[in-house]
Amino acid sequence: MPVFRVERNKGYTVMSNHHLRNKDLTLKAKGLLSQMLSLPEDWDYTLKGLALINREKIDAIRQAIMAELTYTRVGGYYIPDLALDPESAEPVRIVGKYGSLRRSYLKQHKHDLWRELAGSGKLTSHLLDIDDTAQEWMDRMLPQMMEAAGATKELKARDQMAWVGLVNNCRVRVEEIIMADLIYA
Repeated sequence: MPVFRVERNKGYTVMSNHHLRNKDLTLKAKGLLSQMLSLPEDWDYTLKGLALINREKIDAIRQAIMAELTYTRVGGYYIPDLALDPESAEPVRIVGKYGSLRRSYLKQHKHDLWRELAGSGKLTSHLLDIDDTAQEWMDRMLPQMMEAAGATKELKARDQMAWVGLVNNCRVRVEEIIMADLIYA
């Protein structure tokens, strides 16, 4: 389960209202999540750790967490009963190369923006938009650069190694532009 970090300013915790306004969560779950978001990054996020700083015991905390989902016991394990939203008409998309690079950059260098996007539930759509834009740029700029560099069909027929070298050079140049102007912007 991912934990979204929040900004702490001397006794205060600044967090997104996303989970606080979620009508599907109980008050107990909202309180528990708010408390977890206020804890230090290296804190022990276990039932035992939560029980140490609350008056509730481990069983009460486990019930608060498990009350949000239903579980099926399989052997000695509880498996959450998860199902896809039947109203979701869009196919599931996976974040690609450029979206993954953007996520890493945001997490390491623009942590506040990453936290804001992740906390509001907009991170995945942002990363998918970056993927789409990067692919559009590649599809548009690569043929233009290949033409300017002289990577023609005639060269490919005459000297394949020279053609491959030119195409790879053009691809790297386009990727450098994508990295500088889109991923690391």
